[in-house]
Amino acid sequence: MVAAILLGTSFKSLHHRDFSTSIPALYELGFGQLTPYTYLVVGLPREDPKGLILNVLLANLPQLIVSILYIFYNAMLSTFLVQREFSRMCRDQRKPLLVSEPIGIQRSNYFISLPLRFGIPLYTISGLLHWLISQSLFLARITAICGDDDPQACPGGQVDLANSFSTCGYSPFAVFITLLVSALLVLTIVGMGFRQYPGTMSMASTNSMVISAACHVLEEDQEDGHLLPVQWGVVEINGGVGKCAFTTAPSDMMKMPEASLKYI
Repeated sequence: MVAAILLGTSFKSLHHRDFSTSIPALYELGFGQLTPYTYLVVGLPREDPKGLILNVLLANLPQLIVSILYIFYNAMLSTFLVQREFSRMCRDQRKPLLVSEPIGIQRSNYFISLPLRFGIPLYTISGLLHWLISQSLFLARITAICGDDDPQACPGGQVDLANSFSTCGYSPFAVFITLLVSALLVLTIVGMGFRQYPGTMSMASTNSMVISAACHVLEEDQEDGHLLPVQWGVVEINGGVGKCAFTTAPSDMMKMPEASLKYI
């Protein structure tokens, strides 16, 4: 959203200066480079230090937004993968438990909180987005140099402090690339949302009540069942009501839930 607004602002400014907004023309302006056509005029104070501080905050605001969005994306992806792990432990998927402090054949949790094939791409794209944003919007210091018109007030060749100011520069081509990478990230997470989970287990995700119900194991599994490979399925049926839980029982002694019965 921020990148789209910034790109729209840059197009408007470039059109006002009769500058082309085609991709080759934007590329010629440079990647992450300041030009006389690409700095913001947004009404912030120009005198330092107030102008410097406000422009530093403005330049880093998109970085904060991306960091917050990363937390949401990480939480969303973690929810998807928790449900995926839970669903794969149905009748034909016997696995040891995934725990923080494994004992014996139990599996340890992930080093980066996500499986590497999901975590590494997410971290890579997040780092790439932060770098692209740093090239799209950045602090710029405009330094004016005195001419020879008034040597007493401002000697020629000296810095004209009265007309020097801090602002934010932007790179339209870098903004365009940032938009493409952001769109790719959004489409990827949306595409993952359309994937179907294996098995017939209830949608649990991080719902503690559903997970607790699946962990109400049979008496023979209460002592050391958590140390062995387990699977989920119908472990008993009493009075027409079935009980589904994790168990170490052999697969041929278990059944899959049926639509005509009730289960707890």
